[in-house]
Amino acid sequence: MIDSVRTTLSTDFAILYVSQDAGDFPGNFATSGRGWVSAYCGTKYATLDVTVERWDGRPAPVAGWEDVDEVPFEAIPDGPGLEVAGFEGTGVRLGAVGLERARVLIHARGRHRYGYSDFADEGLEPEEWLFQFFPDPDDLDAMAGGPRSIAKREVHEPQTMAAWEVALGWARAGWHHYLYQTPGFRELQLAVHHQEGPTSRDHLLEQALPWIAERRIEAWSSSDPADIPLIPHEGTPLVRQAGPPESWYESQEQERVRQRGRLDRVAEMARTKRLEVLGDFLDALTRLGVLLAEDGDGGTVLTPNARPTAAALVANNPDDRRGGYREENDYSNFRSIAENLEHLVRWAPGRRLRATAEQIAARLGVTVYEVQGGLELQQHLRKLQVQKVDADNPEQEALEVWIPDS
Repeated sequence: MIDSVRTTLSTDFAILYVSQDAGDFPGNFATSGRGWVSAYCGTKYATLDVTVERWDGRPAPVAGWEDVDEVPFEAIPDGPGLEVAGFEGTGVRLGAVGLERARVLIHARGRHRYGYSDFADEGLEPEEWLFQFFPDPDDLDAMAGGPRSIAKREVHEPQTMAAWEVALGWARAGWHHYLYQTPGFRELQLAVHHQEGPTSRDHLLEQALPWIAERRIEAWSSSDPADIPLIPHEGTPLVRQAGPPESWYESQEQERVRQRGRLDRVAEMARTKRLEVLGDFLDALTRLGVLLAEDGDGGTVLTPNARPTAAALVANNPDDRRGGYREENDYSNFRSIAENLEHLVRWAPGRRLRATAEQIAARLGVTVYEVQGGLELQQHLRKLQVQKVDADNPEQEALEVWIPDS
């Protein structure tokens, strides 16, 4: 080892850099570019114990770390030293003179102990990070190195879901994209997510109560939660369902017109009556197939549909089939792998990656299905182009992936 620095810092938005200059921030464990390495903490408000080392050759493996990966690095000539930084800089730097082309072994421990939004001031033990820079005289790319080893999936990646969590299928089919600003949807979505199994219509409506804004509750004159108005009557201030705070409205009346328009669109899609109260909206979700009504021991129960028809198809909107719902579906499944793929291409010789889907999956420690989904998403966003090429093994079809000039 030639040199090292160590520091403890607090951050926000899970940000951690070791860099001469700020680069892209990953939505996965770690990525790198010219002059920077960035990593993704496990907790939004993380406290971090970070060690950065320079070696004259590849260091020996270090045991006891939960997450490990290796990425390329290229120093900025005559640039500053490598600063350890979170949401803000620390001023703690490791000299980069003579570093030139390098590789970085990145180790982490403690990223999976807490929820993403847990607070550092609640006495959380720090996450531990180790960055080891060493020369890369052979100009190896990001495909080099053993399989990335991550103890647990990132918070935004698809998890191995318990049976009830299939409610997340709403997002993958585009229903969140269509409904998230519609009065009633957020409350019912949260109520569904917090159940432990199929439940009755009345019970689900009761479970929505904690999520309903007080202003809507004040406008409720019945003892039945089904009768809570979706849009409070005139004179009751509105609470916007999503987006900018109320002070940004052009006027209360304009917001009231927007919300009514969204409700009328849902009623048209469900081919039902005008939606006025929370019970109406719940019934519309059932008619749309977002919720399924099934026979239970005590009568009819509701359960989320794991495979609802895509919202854009129900709405019969050809543009949305190619737009929002498609992007939301792919982002919910493949956002992280898509960023990994872009990182691999950025470091590939000539910025053109040539490999099979199986080779990419083995390097990143993911499935071939995820690699294929990530490639489709990046092509849809026009961030990557992909073509099939001849392979030595006909059973494994090679791909060539590159970043388009535009």
